[in-house]
Amino acid sequence: MKGPVMLIVGGMLVFVLGLILAGIVDTTASSSGAAASIGSFAGTRAINDVFPLIFRFGLITIGLGLMVGGGVGAYRQFRS
Repeated sequence: MKGPVMLIVGGMLVFVLGLILAGIVDTTASSSGAAASIGSFAGTRAINDVFPLIFRFGLITIGLGLMVGGGVGAYRQFRS
């Protein structure tokens, strides 16, 4: 039962660390996008604004994946 619990705790840890790092990612993306001459391509700022969204999506995917894996593992151990 130790393995599934550790997966669930790992998923929660990913969420907590992600929330801490999300502020840094938001600040970095907004400060680097605030420069008027960010690049010659007109969509560079729009692409830069997508990075925090991709970061959060990745955190949610990894965290939920770990937690679901732990839940399935615990259910299988409970059934056997």
